Amino acid sequence: MQPTKLIKLIRTISMVTLFAGISGSAMANTQQYDVKFKTVPDVGLTPLTAIDFGSGMKLNSGSVCTMQVANATGAFYPGNSRLKIASGAADAEGATYGELAGTGCSYTTLTGTPGVYQITGVPGSTVKITLQSVSGTSFDFAPAGCASNYDGSSDGDSCTALLTDTQASVVLATSGDTVGNSAGSGTITSGSSIIVVGGDVTSNINFTTSQLYTETYTIDVTY
Repeated sequence: MQPTKLIKLIRTISMVTLFAGISGSAMANTQQYDVKFKTVPDVGLTPLTAIDFGSGMKLNSGSVCTMQVANATGAFYPGNSRLKIASGAADAEGATYGELAGTGCSYTTLTGTPGVYQITGVPGSTVKITLQSVSGTSFDFAPAGCASNYDGSSDGDSCTALLTDTQASVVLATSGDTVGNSAGSGTITSGSSIIVVGGDVTSNINFTTSQLYTETYTIDVTY
């Protein structure tokens, strides 16, 4: 009886091995497929109005003059129209927006020209903004201002404060920000935001009369 059982066992193992070999040979198949994706487009920054302190500085070294720009409604507010936002109210430009003030200003009532810049990128995306300070040969500049921040629907937008050398985040407009807004609102393009910049100028030299002085500063915008 023992030899019979041994033969049956051997046959069973042989059949399993045979079927396994046939199955592996018949079902084998190798294919190659592509994997792809598209990166987001570059974030863009376009100057709309150049910042200009005009003839507002005194001649002596160490003079400090501030161009006033505020992120909330009031005397130094850029206005919803300039910021291209809809806050739910017709918030107009402040009476002293861009005014030059400080002990280093030649005239306390003189108004400068704040810088205005437009960000473009992916609608609804968050971008990070940093206004970088400048230590120049003739003067230092500490930029400050605000950037329009969108909520993706009618009204509800705001202007986020931008402090010197400090990163801030805002959301770019979507198509939902372009419709159904209250009267007196600004009109934005989907995928955009507006930056308004003022700040402090500190002279490092004794200025010469009727001389134009220029330094370069950086606005850093990233996703």
